[in-house]
Amino acid sequence: MEDESIYPYLSKAHSFIKEKLTDHNVLVHCQMGMSRSSSLVIAFLMKEYGMKYSQARALAKKKREIVHPNEGFEKDLRKFEQHV
Repeated sequence: MEDESIYPYLSKAHSFIKEKLTDHNVLVHCQMGMSRSSSLVIAFLMKEYGMKYSQARALAKKKREIVHPNEGFEKDLRKFEQHV
């Protein structure tokens, strides 16, 4: 939903993914795998590797063609970019 904010969850998701990656692979999923889960992965790439939004989105899209954060999530990711 484009009026829903994912911003409050981005740092928590990063911490969770980072913690679990030390011992395991991590599957990030949602219903369609296009918007919500890809937004969390993009945020992880931005914070973990210092990528800009456009770089992280391009990498995620290269690995999974259907990656497409909705407009609201994209706005949140651009806001997140300013804080990481």
